[in-house]
Amino acid sequence: MDQQTREVAVAMKHIENELLNLRCPHCTRVFKDWLGCAAVCCSHDRGGCKGYFCGWCLKPCRGQKDAHDHAGACRQTPTGDKVGLFPSDQTIMIAQEMLKRKRVDKYLQSLSSDIRQELEPKIARHFSK
Repeated sequence: MDQQTREVAVAMKHIENELLNLRCPHCTRVFKDWLGCAAVCCSHDRGGCKGYFCGWCLKPCRGQKDAHDHAGACRQTPTGDKVGLFPSDQTIMIAQEMLKRKRVDKYLQSLSSDIRQELEPKIARHFSK
């Protein structure tokens, strides 16, 4: 395996394991999605820390009230407008994809153009068209 192939493999592993997994900003536990309210609580019954954060931008919050205040006013939504605390499931899915895409794009900028070019088709399968 040549050097570039190794670098692509390492980068792809980082993308899949770290950047495409959304994590609680308090305990770093991976979560798949959130439903209902955009003021998210890391589920203690599933081994989480009970920390509150914004589902739109993943900003850690000091508690339930802070999370509701922030998430209700957050503009890191699919439209860039305040959507409120109870978005549709489709809006949540779009927001999560946007978060992941932003994280991946930022990471890709740190890589050489050769590595980026090789990664782009591999990454595309993780995002809707």
